[in-house]
Amino acid sequence: MVPSCPASLPGFHLKGLKSGTTYNMTYKIANDISTVLTETTTTVTDYQQINTGLPARSGAMVVITVILSLAMVALVVGFIISVFFSG
Repeated sequence: MVPSCPASLPGFHLKGLKSGTTYNMTYKIANDISTVLTETTTTVTDYQQINTGLPARSGAMVVITVILSLAMVALVVGFIISVFFSG
């Protein structure tokens, strides 16, 4: 049994729900009560089994960032040189 959500707390999260369990819920607004809603919680994955990144791509991303940074520096230096010698 899950307790009622107090209306004074927007965004109130239900606590104590179990993974992979089906719950029947209703909600009440003023004097109107909804039909029964049936929902199932998702199965929880152990946090140690979650893939946290893409290590094979990180090296390439660093190389691309360095190349783009050097290109931007070259463009800024070229712009400064062209402004300096044009006038």
